[in-house]
Amino acid sequence: MPAADSQPNSGAPTQDAGPYSAAPAQDAGPYLAASGSDGTGSVVPQQPDAGQFAEPPVAGDAAPEAAGTSQSAGPYPPAPTGPPYPPTAGDAPYPPAPGQYPPAPESGLPPVPGAEQPDGGGRWSDGTSAWSAQPPVGQPGPQPGAQPPLSGMPGQPMLAGPGWQPPAPQRGRLGTVVAVLAVVLVVVTVVQTVLLVETNSALGDQKKAAAAARAKSDRRLAKLENDVGGLQQRAKRSLDSAGVAAKVLPSVFQVDAGEYSGTAFVVGSAPGGGTYLLTNHHVVEHLLASGSKSVKLERSGGSYPAKVVKYDSGRDIALLQCDESFGALGVVDKPVRSGEPVVVVGSPLGLGDSVTAGVISSPEREVPGSDEKFIQFDAAINPGNSGGPVLNAKGQVVGIATEKARDAEGIGLAIPISIPCDKFSVCGK
Repeated sequence: MPAADSQPNSGAPTQDAGPYSAAPAQDAGPYLAASGSDGTGSVVPQQPDAGQFAEPPVAGDAAPEAAGTSQSAGPYPPAPTGPPYPPTAGDAPYPPAPGQYPPAPESGLPPVPGAEQPDGGGRWSDGTSAWSAQPPVGQPGPQPGAQPPLSGMPGQPMLAGPGWQPPAPQRGRLGTVVAVLAVVLVVVTVVQTVLLVETNSALGDQKKAAAAARAKSDRRLAKLENDVGGLQQRAKRSLDSAGVAAKVLPSVFQVDAGEYSGTAFVVGSAPGGGTYLLTNHHVVEHLLASGSKSVKLERSGGSYPAKVVKYDSGRDIALLQCDESFGALGVVDKPVRSGEPVVVVGSPLGLGDSVTAGVISSPEREVPGSDEKFIQFDAAINPGNSGGPVLNAKGQVVGIATEKARDAEGIGLAIPISIPCDKFSVCGK
């Protein structure tokens, strides 16, 4: 740019003074002329007062030179008047002239890796000023409307401004978390599997124990049922003396055979009417010896005539027949056993309807001087019981009471009922 005339003019510039004109010395404009030690003038920038702004210089223009080399510079023409320009956001109000100011002090922040840095003179590699409004070639400038980054305190991270996106999460940490979760899941699965197996095993053992206990209980229950059945059978076999007596007494009579008496009982029906009765031969033996066969049957104040139709003195049995009809007693169809209860009904010493009870001591007792075997029982008998029935718990005749031991009590003998039934063929008819 050409230098201005050192002589003052009438207030108007004679030549083009550039985009900026020097203000009068008395005016505290944005630029003040100063004299250097070399005699050349330089422009020192001064911040404008409030409400006083100057037109910013165009980028790339040089600052105005001094009007002369002498210390007494002539007055400058007044600056163009007009409305001040408000500063634009993000623009420096007065960019410095190239080479007039030293580089800014270091900010203390490390340079961005890969980014170009200005040299010591404040210039980029392409020659542009680091303080220029335009960034160097290849470096992106600020975008219109973009928010400048917000710096934090020294030693603290940068603060995020509007529109700032957080960095993507690191995949390494996510993979580690996933791996740990997978291991935990596997461990939990294994533990649950082991617990499930142990639980199933325990349940299986409990089921086996319960099955064994149930089987044992079933066996005990079956045994108890068998025992109960045996007790029931035994109870059925137990003797009801009163019941047996009430059942058989109407068929049992006292026999009056002259000087002797005994007992007889009904065993069946006689041909042409009437009934058959059994008794001992020794009851009618004296009557038969006298040549008589007639006897009397007495019961409950009644007397019924009867006669001896058959007898066997060797076996001590006799068969009587009565024209009256009476109910016959049943007889057993199988051998008796030791321990079975028995009832003996008769007329001991002429006392009719006498009942005694006992058990069978021996089903086949041999007696000296006899070829027959007798039934031994312990029910009490006395003279007058001869010829009377020995009955089981069911009221069936098992034998004919015959005699007792003279020197002992509780030893009675009876002729098995099968002997007279087979001999006379009258039982159950």
